[in-house]
Amino acid sequence: MDANQGVIAAVRSVAAELSSDGQAATPAQVALAWLLVQGRRLGLPVVPIPGTRKADRIDENLGALALDFTPAQLEKLDAAADAVVGSRSADPNWVSEGRE
Repeated sequence: MDANQGVIAAVRSVAAELSSDGQAATPAQVALAWLLVQGRRLGLPVVPIPGTRKADRIDENLGALALDFTPAQLEKLDAAADAVVGSRSADPNWVSEGRE
């Protein structure tokens, strides 16, 4: 977990930059908006599906659609994504693993 603190800091930093530019942004919105950008870059239809148990979070998550990153912010987020430490599953079935 300690190894990924820099990643968290980068996402929070971009959220603060966007908020200071008049776009109220949370770290969750930044993460979702970055995922949407990745889909556009790859020419793929992407629909991030955040998990939530609270109705007010749905409205918050929808705010990701209104965020516009600068090239410098995208560069910062891309570098943060490359710095993530930990195992990842390439298996698309992992979501339901053990829940059948």
